[in-house]
Amino acid sequence: PVNLPAGKRLIEITNAGGDWFYLDSVRLEQVLPANYSSNWQASPEAIGLRGPHESLLYVVAPGASFPAGATNLSLPLQQAQTLSLTNWTAGRVNAEWYDPATAGSLGVTTAFSTNSTLELALPNFTEDVAAVLYPCPNLAAVGFSTNGLRLRLDSETGGRYVLQESLDLSTWSPLFTVTNSSGTATLTVPFSGRNVQSFFRARKAY
Repeated sequence: PVNLPAGKRLIEITNAGGDWFYLDSVRLEQVLPANYSSNWQASPEAIGLRGPHESLLYVVAPGASFPAGATNLSLPLQQAQTLSLTNWTAGRVNAEWYDPATAGSLGVTTAFSTNSTLELALPNFTEDVAAVLYPCPNLAAVGFSTNGLRLRLDSETGGRYVLQESLDLSTWSPLFTVTNSSGTATLTVPFSGRNVQSFFRARKAY
């Protein structure tokens, strides 16, 4: 225990040794909480890993400490938090959210990247949250072969999609399901049995 006289104090805990150490806890008694100017509040911390087809994101609440579950207080719910990611190609980006502790899905959101910045709205969470980010899938016609129409599907690596066909852009029928193992897949739709005018789209298979 350390007794301090009344007044404003800055408390620093410094490791002066050459190795790491464990700090079990710090308890302050008979003190008032600090108030920041302009009502500033600590924001979640984030770390990510970017790949050619998708990126991984991990976000931690400002009051959490680790290993998992070793929190020093009852963490408040993080609500309406946002995150700015830089150096992004312009366009729509899907974010699949997960609870790291249970691997349970927290839903999918869509964000837009402009001026190389992606403004990402975070789902409500208490301790941490993770996401897989990838550009919205794109299906394009790339030519013809002797067997049929060739389509290219660009998506996240390992994404499962159902190729659908329509004659009127109203009613859609599934043709087949594909797993885009590399992030870019070439699909062939046979000419046989096709209408002269057909439309195609790829939908996420859950």
